[in-house]
Amino acid sequence: MTKGQKGFRKKARKSLDFIGRMRLYFFRGHNSWLYLPIWFVNILIVFYKLLLEDLYFIPEWVSFWSFALIFTVVYFPLAIIVGRLDYYRGTYKGEAEVGLAVNPIWIKQFKELEGLKIELAEIKELLAKKSEE
Repeated sequence: MTKGQKGFRKKARKSLDFIGRMRLYFFRGHNSWLYLPIWFVNILIVFYKLLLEDLYFIPEWVSFWSFALIFTVVYFPLAIIVGRLDYYRGTYKGEAEVGLAVNPIWIKQFKELEGLKIELAEIKELLAKKSEE
């Protein structure tokens, strides 16, 4: 491999790393921080326009802003309660176990720990033999 090829591969690797890092940052920013307010405003508008605006039995004082306030006061505590229930009594533990089982880093760590466990058992066995002598 020539020096030019090595330089090209190094630049290509840096470019791919940069692109991968920017993709990761985009998804973290979008999914964790930007999507929630956009989704929330969208849900408020859709619910109000399709569900409440034309219903005759909804009092006139229920404007968009009062609906938004009521929705916010109800939705966020309800989401926290459901999230807590899922975390402690729902599928979170199973999802975490599956995540550990398929993550290559954890798989490697668990294999190394198994190897250490076997070595520890061998050391204990040798120590037991030595103490008997």
